[in-house]
Amino acid sequence: MDARTDLPDSEAKRPAAEDGAAPCGRRERERLRHRREIVEAAERVFVRKGSQGATVEEIAQEAEFAVGTIYNFFASKDVLFTEVILRIAENFFEAFQNEVLETPDPVAAVRALVELRLRHFEQHRGFFRMVFDNVACSRMDPARTLPDVCRPLFDRYLDSVKGIFARGIAAGRFEPADP
Repeated sequence: MDARTDLPDSEAKRPAAEDGAAPCGRRERERLRHRREIVEAAERVFVRKGSQGATVEEIAQEAEFAVGTIYNFFASKDVLFTEVILRIAENFFEAFQNEVLETPDPVAAVRALVELRLRHFEQHRGFFRMVFDNVACSRMDPARTLPDVCRPLFDRYLDSVKGIFARGIAAGRFEPADP
């Protein structure tokens, strides 16, 4: 079962176009657009109401869809909340790969990482604040607030950051330390 949709893994796969595969047809593009609009609306509602206070009805109204349409995409509010977190994490990781990992100089890569994290936090400030204020232990260890579906992405991110510091140490740009 896929935790995001409560569907069997074969039915819960993300559409090919989101995975970078070949472009899809008009109907699938429309479905992807609707899914994105729902996730964006959900983020706004979660910011205003919190994860516990928000309702699927409010999210549907914000997204300008019927409640049933929301359930066509997401099995529950919790699944939708997880999808918001995953979408934010995936967008961050994509920018991280393009802006930070593509930077050959480790010092410049660390600068780019700091700038990216600040920009990303600013873009999703309300959502991060809501999570940090409402999820136990999130301020002490933000990684503990990530849904299991985000763990592999987070682990890849940490390994990549360690790699930047290891490159900097090897090049004599950073003091030797355990990254």
